[in-house]
Amino acid sequence: MMNTLLQDPLLQKQLEKDGFVIVPFLNAEEIQSLQKLFDDTRPEVVEGIYSNVYNGGKREQNLHIDNTIEETFQPYFDQYFQECYMAACTYLVKGNNAESESQIHQDWNNVDETQGVSLSIWVPLVDVDEHNGCLQVIPGSHNFFQTQRAITIPSIFMQFDDELNQYLQAVPMKAGEACIYAHNLFHGSKPNKSGQVRVSAVSGILPNGSKHIHYYKGEYTPENKVEVYEIDRYFYLDHLFNLINGQRPTQLMKIDEVDCLPMPVTREQIFAKAKIVNPIQNSSEASVVVRETSTQNSAGFFGKIKNAIFGS
Repeated sequence: MMNTLLQDPLLQKQLEKDGFVIVPFLNAEEIQSLQKLFDDTRPEVVEGIYSNVYNGGKREQNLHIDNTIEETFQPYFDQYFQECYMAACTYLVKGNNAESESQIHQDWNNVDETQGVSLSIWVPLVDVDEHNGCLQVIPGSHNFFQTQRAITIPSIFMQFDDELNQYLQAVPMKAGEACIYAHNLFHGSKPNKSGQVRVSAVSGILPNGSKHIHYYKGEYTPENKVEVYEIDRYFYLDHLFNLINGQRPTQLMKIDEVDCLPMPVTREQIFAKAKIVNPIQNSSEASVVVRETSTQNSAGFFGKIKNAIFGS
């Protein structure tokens, strides 16, 4: 089920069909400002997939980054979105080595997806293409399966190979454009081979009135059940490390236990669905429609856990 979160009916229709849309977003001055903040706060060496939320001991710095990205995004959020709000804002960065690959996966659930959908706004601060690791998506795959994904319930991760590549659509973008995509869209990115780190700013989007949640399954979770905890935008700063290190989420509010869905789905199941959607035939047309529509409406450390937090 997908909420109507985009103001433009054509963009909403495209999002519902493909699971993502590309829209104009930041201007050159805003790109430069966010790049400078990253440069001022980045570690000396960036390898693999990096986000500032991995700096668990720098909460005030991360709060400043969160607030700055949100303030920068706000005018464009107001332009494109309705009936929703921004959640955690962070940098998501690719180093320039083989470890910068993000295998195809789904992001963690942020809402009960039987009731609605949560989204990401992903904004590269440099032009992105296949050379520096642009997004790769399986169009329409947000509609394939109902799944539960969390730290202790990992998404399937699929390595890039010829079999997978035939179902992928690369999403090259200009600096400052935004890819708005559903968290349950199968997506990832290939290694960055440019020699320069690839910086993007991201924000979660949740429907108004929805519970911001994280699923959990541990040693003491009842068999065939999944625990549901309510979280807030500071979950990644305050609780992520404890959960990664195997602690139960005792500091979070448990709000439910739900039936455990069959997991994980398999490559074969995903490919069978993808053949029906036939993204190869439709992918180039979809990109053109999205960009033309959006331009007309423009106002001017943890391995796979790292990949799964914000996605790319």
